[in-house]
Amino acid sequence: MPLRRALLTILLPALVAATATAQPAGTLQITLLGTGNPRPNLERFGPSILIEAGGQRLLVDAGRGAAQRLFEIGQRPSLIGLDAVLLTHLHSDHTVGLPDLWLTGWLFGRARPLPLIGP
Repeated sequence: MPLRRALLTILLPALVAATATAQPAGTLQITLLGTGNPRPNLERFGPSILIEAGGQRLLVDAGRGAAQRLFEIGQRPSLIGLDAVLLTHLHSDHTVGLPDLWLTGWLFGRARPLPLIGP
């Protein structure tokens, strides 16, 4: 239940804002940063999804390589511009990228806390 409430608290206002204000089509963007599993695979990073809607950026899970993929798609702004991280559950393959995400964002100049939502 807390996970559902967190999703509603963060995503619903962003989605409503994106549809209520006459913004161009495509204001909701979902990027699969990693779709791997616990076994290391050089072709697939660990589970991580970036959701961008209504000016908000939410990272769902922080698997292995999440910081690298964020840097790959948007350089510094992608690393420091996250509004929150949502963990779907606490298996290691969904959380192992958190320390790298926090520290790398800080090294690139993140000036505000990074909210962490999860079970």
